[in-house]
Amino acid sequence: QNMPKGNPEYVKDVCRRTCGVCTPITSSTPSYSPSHYDSHSHYDCSCKGDNLNVFKILHAGECICNNHKNGKKNKFGLALNGEIVHWVGGTLKWKKENEGDTNNFMSMHDDGSLEVHKQYLDTIEIIVLWKSPTAGDGGKMLKIHSDGKVVIKKKGGSAIWELEY
Repeated sequence: QNMPKGNPEYVKDVCRRTCGVCTPITSSTPSYSPSHYDSHSHYDCSCKGDNLNVFKILHAGECICNNHKNGKKNKFGLALNGEIVHWVGGTLKWKKENEGDTNNFMSMHDDGSLEVHKQYLDTIEIIVLWKSPTAGDGGKMLKIHSDGKVVIKKKGGSAIWELEY
């Protein structure tokens, strides 16, 4: 059976939760087996805190998370295949197809924009796949709330953008 390869920090928890049977194989280059995950429709991700500050990165398979009022997880970030996902109360509410790839990463920039990038390993080229409309608005942190809302906030805490779909 094809199994995911990559950094065990972002693969092991997701792998055990989603399949219960696979054991990550470590390598220096993160990758994923489409036949394994796509056949199971996995859009899950492991939690890396409840916010994303400037200059921090979420890799494929990582999300910001917190507990919903129903006791299940709210999540926003990148699925194992690199697509943007939004879970509310344990239910997948939205996914953005964006040339999903395990080399995709999400980052909060000091200009206030949240971006998803794709890195081409053969050329070291990095392109922007998706960008929030908040450049120049003073955003400093991406946050997920207990009701599932995803917002970008200024340093003082006021919201300048909310995810809508």
